[in-house]
Amino acid sequence: MKKRLYLIEYLAVLLPTLLIATLVWVEVADPPNPAAPHSFWVSRFGQWIWFGLAFVSPAFVVYAFNAALKKLWSRSDGDSYGAA
Repeated sequence: MKKRLYLIEYLAVLLPTLLIATLVWVEVADPPNPAAPHSFWVSRFGQWIWFGLAFVSPAFVVYAFNAALKKLWSRSDGDSYGAA
């Protein structure tokens, strides 16, 4: 059950992150000035890093959020009213 909650949290953060990463990458890949030099992020390795970070960053967000909740829960001694 806990793994499902982590997966749902991850997907909820992943979808907007991928949309933002794609929109920013499109702006980098198709600059308004066609004479501008191509960015590193347009290369295959740059794309791999860019979208790899887009997949990994939500995991860090979910991990930090769950760690903060665990710390809050441990301070309240298991009392749900103290955590709220």
